[in-house]
Amino acid sequence: MTDFEWCKFCYDKGWASKWQLHIWVQAGKITEEEFNTITSQET
Repeated sequence: MTDFEWCKFCYDKGWASKWQLHIWVQAGKITEEEFNTITSQET
């Protein structure tokens, strides 16, 4: 599982918030583009 897949999985399960994803962007775990992809898929 890639970092992107892990972050998306955590976000989808509610284990990570947008704030946590943003921290992961700052830490270099995911890119800003990946952050936008994950958070734009909200229903």
